[in-house]
Amino acid sequence: VILRSSAEVNAPPVIHTAPASATFAEAGRPVTLAVGANNALQAVYQWRKNGTPLSDGSNVTGATTPTLQLHAVAASDAGTYDVVVTNSHSLSATSTAAAVFVSPAPADSFPHFAVRSPVPGTGTLYGIIHAQNRFVAVGNGGRVVTSANGQTWTPGAEMPFERARAIVFNGTDYFVAGSSGRIYVTASPENGPWTQRATSQPAPGWFSGLAYSGSNYVAVGDSGLIFSSTDGGVTWAARPSPVAGARYRSVAVKDGRFIAVGNAGVVVPSPAALTWTQVTGLPVTPANYTTQTFNAVVAANNKFVIAGSSGAVLSSDTGLTWTAHANTGGTYFQGVVHDGTRYVFVTGHSLVVRSTDLATFTNHFLPTALSSLSLNAIAVGGSPAQLVLVGHGGEIWRSSDGGDTWTPQGNQGGTYRFGTVRYYDDEFIAVGSGGNVLVSPDARTWRRVPVGTGH
Repeated sequence: VILRSSAEVNAPPVIHTAPASATFAEAGRPVTLAVGANNALQAVYQWRKNGTPLSDGSNVTGATTPTLQLHAVAASDAGTYDVVVTNSHSLSATSTAAAVFVSPAPADSFPHFAVRSPVPGTGTLYGIIHAQNRFVAVGNGGRVVTSANGQTWTPGAEMPFERARAIVFNGTDYFVAGSSGRIYVTASPENGPWTQRATSQPAPGWFSGLAYSGSNYVAVGDSGLIFSSTDGGVTWAARPSPVAGARYRSVAVKDGRFIAVGNAGVVVPSPAALTWTQVTGLPVTPANYTTQTFNAVVAANNKFVIAGSSGAVLSSDTGLTWTAHANTGGTYFQGVVHDGTRYVFVTGHSLVVRSTDLATFTNHFLPTALSSLSLNAIAVGGSPAQLVLVGHGGEIWRSSDGGDTWTPQGNQGGTYRFGTVRYYDDEFIAVGSGGNVLVSPDARTWRRVPVGTGH
């Protein structure tokens, strides 16, 4: 026998799982909204659109159940949905509203996207640079590929890496940082040899960021890794991390000052790559930035800008005192660029956020299903300026109006993961899993190019 208090018996339903606050779908795709409630014994559910009760039909089922299904949405299905839950005591609760956005279905073909024969070889490419009139890309297995024109690629001299992640060029030598805390340098990525730079102690983790200014170099990574060189990258030494075990994700430099950022609100500046301190007193409004993951820091428009989880955006002229900017609705920022006029933030999904002044942010939804996209990187280049987004599933998107509107440039069959895109010498170049490399002179016409065999 289960006894319940009269207060519990006569209590209204309590909604503990509300429908997703926003759903983005292409025309013709299905949409599912669900609700969960307590005190809902023998409950009656009534889904509503824009306040009007729904009923089951050819395109709608579950209008009076916990799960509403729209089987093939059209533009007329866009709107605000909620559900009223009424229990056996005629007590009711209404869920928070869920917005459904419907965009036109994409074209069946992409006339500006050309795919060539499959690229031979394997291994994800993580880092790319353009220097001395050629591209150099590095990645898994210490793989190195080079190209003079971005079209024809050949294998370079391999490094003894599990994974090479970041590359810079100082005018003479190429520096690469990656797994096992190793740093290699060569004057010729085509022929090598790659020389491991001496460090004062073994580094057990992975480097994820690399930057330099003058003769000062910095590599940062997980497990609190901070290595630096003050003699042009000849000798490297571990520097004490002010945050033990920090997972550093990005590093940038402006006016000789380095800034590294990472998980759990970590921001550590250094005036000369030697001594690092943790910034304290980060803002706690409009979000508690001391707990956010900072994925990217860039030096742009004469200031440092940080982008991260929960819509985290912070800026600083010096890297010591930081200003928080309007939280943009829980968005997970992966990266940020400045195109000379505005900041453009890329998220992990089909949302791009734009701001000219870091005071007002405008959301731009790509016309595709939110669940089908995971965007990883953004680049700007060309005249007039073109913005290019790349991500999982072979996705490439272009904007020629500063991020107001976005056009899909093709899908590589849903199997490739583009991790990096850059603009060099009048061409965009995207690299990713399986050693795939795509190049474009205008962000419209893309071609997939071979990078050599045997890797």
